[in-house]
Amino acid sequence: PGFGDLLLVDVGGATTDVHSIAEGLPTQPQVFTQGLPEPKVKRTVEGDLGMRSGAMGLLEHFTPEVIAGLAGLPVEKVVAGVQGRTNDPHLLPDSLDERRLETTLAYLAVKEATERHVGKIHRFYTPQGVCYLQEGKDLTTLETVIGTGGVLVHSPAITRILSGVLPTPDRPELLKPHQPRCYVDERYLFSTLGLIADQWPEVSFYLLEKALRQV
Repeated sequence: PGFGDLLLVDVGGATTDVHSIAEGLPTQPQVFTQGLPEPKVKRTVEGDLGMRSGAMGLLEHFTPEVIAGLAGLPVEKVVAGVQGRTNDPHLLPDSLDERRLETTLAYLAVKEATERHVGKIHRFYTPQGVCYLQEGKDLTTLETVIGTGGVLVHSPAITRILSGVLPTPDRPELLKPHQPRCYVDERYLFSTLGLIADQWPEVSFYLLEKALRQV
């Protein structure tokens, strides 16, 4: 049993982890691969992208001004909010402004972690014409994306957060999924079911299907 090729994004307090199960071979003509072959099952862990102890990494990477602009909040509130999350890993967003900041941080964590995980394509010229060089995995045709982690389980803005896996006009070279179906692990069971999957694959997959909701 299974979903086939997929991308999983796990947004945690300290890190954001991205898993892909796909060959990631070129999907377009005149594209050649560069570097060592990518593993079909690949995991990347971003230690500077998190919702609590890793929140300062988001602030430093994106700057307070960018985060404030996306969240629609004053810069001072963004800085204070990130500092509060760093100091208190059990903090819960209890106001509209806090929820806006939470959504924005989660979106940026998903966006940056996915961009670091997927491959890139570069154009180069030869006597025969234009060719393209692919570095990393091509996930453009991936049909399934799953989000897990506390912020996704409890957020009213799951679609906004998971939109971070999609391509953006400013980074056309990134080979991100173009039109995936997105699901959320709304019962936060993914990691638990992984522990029993080897011994009881059918049972764990059945329970996983029940835990996922399309968004």
